[in-house]
Amino acid sequence: MKRWARGAFALSVVLSVTSPSFAAANSPVVFAAEQVQEKAAEPMTTVTKKTLYIGGSSYRIRFSDLAEDALVKYSSSDKAIAAVTSSGVIKPVAKGKAVIMAEITQKGKIYQREIAVTVRAPYVKITNPVTLLYVGDTYQFQGKTYGLKNASTYFTVSDRKVAKIDEKTGELTAQKAGKVKITFEDKTSGKSRSLTLVIRDASGVSDEERAMTLPVKEEETGYLMYRGVYYEIAEKENLSVVDYYDLDLSELTVPDTLTYGKKTYKVTQIGEDAFSYCYDLTKIVLGNNVEIIGENAFNGCLELAQVVFGKGLKEILGHAFEDCESLEEISIPEGVTMLGEELFCGCTKLKSITLPKTLLVLGDNMFFDCNSLLEVEIPELVETIPYGLFTNCTSLARVKLPSGVLAVEAEVFWECSSLKTLTLPDRLVFLGDRAFYNSALENIVFPDKRVSIGENIFDFCEELEVIYVSENTASYYQAALGEWYDYEVVKQEDYDEK
Repeated sequence: MKRWARGAFALSVVLSVTSPSFAAANSPVVFAAEQVQEKAAEPMTTVTKKTLYIGGSSYRIRFSDLAEDALVKYSSSDKAIAAVTSSGVIKPVAKGKAVIMAEITQKGKIYQREIAVTVRAPYVKITNPVTLLYVGDTYQFQGKTYGLKNASTYFTVSDRKVAKIDEKTGELTAQKAGKVKITFEDKTSGKSRSLTLVIRDASGVSDEERAMTLPVKEEETGYLMYRGVYYEIAEKENLSVVDYYDLDLSELTVPDTLTYGKKTYKVTQIGEDAFSYCYDLTKIVLGNNVEIIGENAFNGCLELAQVVFGKGLKEILGHAFEDCESLEEISIPEGVTMLGEELFCGCTKLKSITLPKTLLVLGDNMFFDCNSLLEVEIPELVETIPYGLFTNCTSLARVKLPSGVLAVEAEVFWECSSLKTLTLPDRLVFLGDRAFYNSALENIVFPDKRVSIGENIFDFCEELEVIYVSENTASYYQAALGEWYDYEVVKQEDYDEK
């Protein structure tokens, strides 16, 4: 439900429109195919950065939207670090950093693309280290090689009386109190990595204390307990974060995986209401396997000031960060396609947000009452600016809309009292009801086509005097918007300047 704006209404917007075209408000839109001009696809590299290893595999550069007859020329900023062939194969040479450039000639245009390359020495790593276990615990260590060919790896333990380990699987059993060195080694290259493991007597130690170092299963619920957080075992051996038992939890780190017994589980979801009103929480770091953040997951976390997302995130559902009043900036990672309704509603200190290029859908009222938000750039794949998106964003001074936007729904810029300039994209076909309600809009330029207009889009826009139109559409807009404004005709050649 819409939460109505409080206090005085004042919106200062100067609007510049170039070439829109759509029809319909909150109902399906029907329009002629020729109204929508598809933007020509530009060739892009499938990666913008790459890590390679000395003596390891090369990498062939790949492109999206590359024409069959395109001409591509490659070069390297430092051939002593990374070389590139005429066919686009990057070869690692020595440790360091280099930039591989691709010059693409396609359909009469030239595009420059770059890939940042880091070349490292090969190494091995224990990927799920722990440094403390209790007598009787079992834990399966995991190792990985980086840049090594024909690797043959195994685990060893320095004292088999303290702990025993399966050299192939890495499964360790803690047998008595003491210290041991765990080593993961590659026989072929001789490269290794070690850690020191402390094993303590478990007598007199509570499950909560043990769960600070290793997941413990709570018998009553079946949840795994780990570092003050409950994890539910879901299908396909995945975990969902469902609640917290440490009432003083101030920093949360959600791991990529948790190992319990002989199984390793991916942590893929933050459940609905999992941390809502966790008042002491100030920082969260999410693992790379987390795909979904559920509704209200961090709603009401008043002290939350820092959020670090993982690389695997795809969706953030409605109200997830509502009323996180200490959050000042946030960066949504690439790969996210959907953001839910009222997601940052009431985040009164939020000043800046970075949205990913992969984003498709924005939720209604997503920034409601974000009165410190300064600017927003909406990604190119978004086609609809949803209802009330920027309501009461009183500090918002700059919004960049994508060229493919088809509809701006009702009350999007309600009470945006610092937004003085906005460019509406060429493909726009609909402006919703009260889109600029109570604004200080001074002028607006409509495109040389008929844009479907909702009701009362300029209600209480007392500063609006001039509406720029083309000769072909002047009568249409005058009839649609009324006689209260001056209608000035813009010549076709002047539209780009407007």
